[in-house]
Amino acid sequence: MSNMKKVIVSLSLLFCTYCLQAQKMDLSAILKNIVNEVVDRQLTYQTILSQEYVVNSSANAAAAGGHDKVYFKLNLPKDTYKWIYRVTILDKASTFKFQDNETLSWQLINKRNIENLNLLNVPINVYFMDNSGEAMSFATNKQFKSFQQYNVINTYSYTAQSNLNSDNLFMGIQNTSLIVGAKILVEVVALMPKQAMKQYTTFQADKQIKEAQELFDLGVINKKSYDSIASLYAPKINRAEALLQLKDAKARLDRNEISQKDYDLIKQSLSPIILSKSSN
Repeated sequence: MSNMKKVIVSLSLLFCTYCLQAQKMDLSAILKNIVNEVVDRQLTYQTILSQEYVVNSSANAAAAGGHDKVYFKLNLPKDTYKWIYRVTILDKASTFKFQDNETLSWQLINKRNIENLNLLNVPINVYFMDNSGEAMSFATNKQFKSFQQYNVINTYSYTAQSNLNSDNLFMGIQNTSLIVGAKILVEVVALMPKQAMKQYTTFQADKQIKEAQELFDLGVINKKSYDSIASLYAPKINRAEALLQLKDAKARLDRNEISQKDYDLIKQSLSPIILSKSSN
């Protein structure tokens, strides 16, 4: 190899390393910056996503029809100032769950050091796309566009913060291992103004549940995953409010403002609250 080629290769490796590091900060620095900003800007935390996804190896995807890629929408509130996310890579058969005092949101709220768990050394690529068409192209191995400055390539478990905000933002994860499948835990927490938190209503919760139902119908997530999403977002209101919202949804259905499927999804999300005797 000529000296010029060696220089080019060295610079390329250095540039790639810099790109990867630019996306992820030292965890203590993330926490320190966030704590200061929460106080200075009167911000509060909102959990946007806490979900697990199974991503097969590329060999399994090719031979057995599995998926070595997965994508999902990040429903960030429109007033999000920035958001923090943690990606944890586990063995495909793992039953590991973060304890309540180990979740990303708990560690942020309680100003504790954020921890990354490296339980499986399977490299992944993480991409961010601004519409479902690009996300589908990503999932079907077609050419796609993404926010390259926010992508994280060839990484293991990590935590990062982002100021990328869109009402149609998708996150995609690719397992780059040839033979080892993985389970990916994804947590996303948004920082938003306290006064804007009141606007994060059941409409957004219904939206999350509706999209989870669509993923369940497509076979992307199983029933257990769907139920966990529904339980995460549904109990944001009490029984009286749930009854009022169901009545309002029925009126909207009668006026043809929403479809029967949308009404059924709203009813399904509100039913556990309405049927709960402990809900005030």
